[in-house]
Amino acid sequence: MGCRFWICLRVVIVGGLAVIAAGGCGFGGGPRPRNGYSPTTGGVPFPDPERLGTHSYGPGLGEASGIVYTKRGGSIDIDHVRGAADIARHAYDLSRSALLKGKKKFSVSPPFEYYSNKVEFKYPENWDTLGDEEKELIATEVSLQVGHTVGYNSTLYHEMLTWFGTRFLLIPEFYSAFSWDDIYSNLLGATLAMKAVQDPNENYNQAMTRLLAEEMKTLGALPRAEAIRVTNSVKGKWFKGGPVFPGILRRNVDAGLDDGYVSPALIPGVSDAEPIDYAVPALDSLEKYGIEMVYTISSGHGADRKMRKITGTKGPLEPRRHFAAIMEYVKKEAVEKYGFDIGR
Repeated sequence: MGCRFWICLRVVIVGGLAVIAAGGCGFGGGPRPRNGYSPTTGGVPFPDPERLGTHSYGPGLGEASGIVYTKRGGSIDIDHVRGAADIARHAYDLSRSALLKGKKKFSVSPPFEYYSNKVEFKYPENWDTLGDEEKELIATEVSLQVGHTVGYNSTLYHEMLTWFGTRFLLIPEFYSAFSWDDIYSNLLGATLAMKAVQDPNENYNQAMTRLLAEEMKTLGALPRAEAIRVTNSVKGKWFKGGPVFPGILRRNVDAGLDDGYVSPALIPGVSDAEPIDYAVPALDSLEKYGIEMVYTISSGHGADRKMRKITGTKGPLEPRRHFAAIMEYVKKEAVEKYGFDIGR
């Protein structure tokens, strides 16, 4: 699809210089690349949670980056939130356009990651007899769920690829795959995006800016200095080393595929506040209106072949059918092969 999508970049410090661990483009319209940060200290930015800047779908320089620590959501990678949000928003736009025009398929592909989210629709027999207003209402309702689904699963697939050894440039990304903030931050972003596109009074960027600020307050974001202190309290337990290869010891592999919710990884002793879980995407509106959808993710990466072998499928991976088995494999490997803490 070209240079229009967010890609998970990791900024690391090598000899005092900032090095981007993966690249992308993103000029023109639509989602753009953003940096992503490991939730550690030592070269990782911790922005003021009350000054996160203005969200920008497409080119923009007004966004703050880095890790915010929250009492009820743990570490939040603001760039992951924004990036997943924009993929979800773009998938929503493409889905809605396809449904209104009666198109059968569309695809979403992050730049330089060489994989594709493909969505194919099969319409009910009475679709062409529906009035324009009714079609628009249905297209909007369905696309909210489709956008949410693609935004979340696309980023989950990225984590799977990096877990199984995919690297997008020179620096391996396994060291940060499924770090304790990743899945939660990505789902938060996709969730906020679907609220933002429905805002009747603000455009998407304005709504995302406001919603992100509101969610940080709801989650109980800590001031910058306190967030750094709290993160340092688990150095040696949840992570080790420096920002180049920080050695993430605490991995969050809760993708919500068993109970429908993703729970945060909270640093012990910070707060007694109840954690906030986010619901994973649902697709019940399709059945409601008699629309069938096949959603697949595929790539030429060796990691994709590994995942298809795990699931016993020869064709493209279908998130609803195959991701649960892959995540079970990841959980087992995380504990038995690598000795990681997965919070069980």
